[in-house]
Amino acid sequence: MFKNLFAPKPRMTPQEFASKLVSTCFDPDMNGDFYDLLKLTVPQRKRYIFSTFLFTATLPSSMAASSGKRNLLPFTASAYGQMLSVWKDKDSFVRLGDWVITDGEYMRLPEILEKMFQQRVSIKGIENHKIQLGTLLQAVGFIRHDQQIEDVNEIVKSCPPSEEREKLCMKYGTRLQSYICEDMLCSERSREEILSRAMIFTSLAGAYCKRISKVYFSAIP
Repeated sequence: MFKNLFAPKPRMTPQEFASKLVSTCFDPDMNGDFYDLLKLTVPQRKRYIFSTFLFTATLPSSMAASSGKRNLLPFTASAYGQMLSVWKDKDSFVRLGDWVITDGEYMRLPEILEKMFQQRVSIKGIENHKIQLGTLLQAVGFIRHDQQIEDVNEIVKSCPPSEEREKLCMKYGTRLQSYICEDMLCSERSREEILSRAMIFTSLAGAYCKRISKVYFSAIP
């Protein structure tokens, strides 16, 4: 109790923290470069924006939880809520499968939607389910936050400290690719093309982690 009582406080408000994170994930120059490198289709660009936004919004809470700084979770949770509030068209209804494409998330969403939002959704044909975009954003954010913590724990257990950052960026890059690209392992691509694309996603994750960490450590003593 006393440890939490005297723990250093964040150097900025949750609103200021969220604003800096929003600027990070909506950087047109950085994202434009990756659009060109990845040659994303229009649907993939939509999922790119959705997924990098959620990655930016959830990573600070994952960082706090994974590093044992649980006293910071109210701060990061408040900033997370501030970030979600800036997303446009939250009340519009969308086809779920246009925004989420992984089987793992399809498996988890029915339980989360029922538990958190009192919405019953069958896993059969879930990709065609119509849902408010704001609700989907929150539900998927919950899943991806948990996944980030699992990934950190896995890397910490299996890698020496000197390799953790590199391996984590690779893991996060693979996650982002699976969230964005339905053709992740397209048989029409050569092995070299598949590896090159994976490396670009690793670079994407690394660029986001670097920027998010800069904001995080400018706020966290």
